[in-house]
Amino acid sequence: MGFGESASHIIFFIAAVMVASSAATVMSITTYKISLNLAEESKHLREAISTDFKIINDPVNIPTESVGSEKYCVFYVKNIGIESFPFTKNTLTVLIDGKVVQFEVNPNGELKSGEVGKILVKISEVGYGNHKMKIVLHNGISDSFEFTI
Repeated sequence: MGFGESASHIIFFIAAVMVASSAATVMSITTYKISLNLAEESKHLREAISTDFKIINDPVNIPTESVGSEKYCVFYVKNIGIESFPFTKNTLTVLIDGKVVQFEVNPNGELKSGEVGKILVKISEVGYGNHKMKIVLHNGISDSFEFTI
């Protein structure tokens, strides 16, 4: 009779240890997944914080450039972040008055920290008057600029 009671206690003890080890395994896997997600989010946040730029034109005196028979407005973009970012037609989006416009970039490639690049937009795409420009990088970082032509 005494052995039956001890056996049931041992069975309950083994069951409790198995349940506890299963719970610990689930919690450690969940913690591992959370740490992976936090590492990925911190990488994106670090990139966003270290990437920054500014449109540095005079808002009432937008320079122009002629290329062939076309006349372009020239907008200067300065990389004020600590990281380089891609500076190409495929990695930038330029909106003027809420509409995406066609543009050219110079230099085409990468804009290093402290460098200034040019964005050329046809005057025919912009028109004369007051406008609002927004430039968005590939990672969502943006800058807005109000100007008059």
